This record gives sequence, C-alpha cells and structure tokens, in this order.
Amino acid sequence: MLFVVACSVADEGYPVVFWNVENCFDTEDNAATDDEEFLPGSYPGWNERVYRYKLEQIGEILEDVKPVLLGLAEIENRQVLEAVSY
Repeated sequence: MLFVVACSVADEGYPVVFWNVENCFDTEDNAATDDEEFLPGSYPGWNERVYRYKLEQIGEILEDVKPVLLGLAEIENRQVLEAVSY
C-alpha cells in the first residue's frame, strides 16, 4: 500500500510518502530480527534474486515520486533500507 500526499508551496509539489513495502527482508540470517521465514528455502520463492527485484521496484517508484519525506514500514533493518537506491 502506497500513500502519497503532495503539499504545494509556490506551485511546487513536495511529496510526502508512507509506504508499507510488505516484508522487505534480506536473505541473511539476522539474530536481531525474526526473519526465519524469509531465508532462502524457508519462504516459497524467497531468494536473492527476488529480494534484489523487490529493491529495484521500490527504488523505481521512489525515483518517480521523489519524496521529500519518506516513511517505510516492514523494512527488516538499516542495511535493507540502505540497499534501496533511487
């Protein structure tokens, strides 16, 4: 689910985004999180290729929207957040 709100100041839009990216977990076991169901072989079809594709899709949408303020839900950790590039 993606919510985008644009605030206008002097005819310029400033998008504020909140997005539940739905279980964006990497493929590495992390003792600090409950990620067992998102390790390769645990979740049907979850692997490095699927993880990278999810990151690319998130990045493409954020590149299009260009938010000035961004809130993301269901990101496993900072490493996953930093892997999203846009």
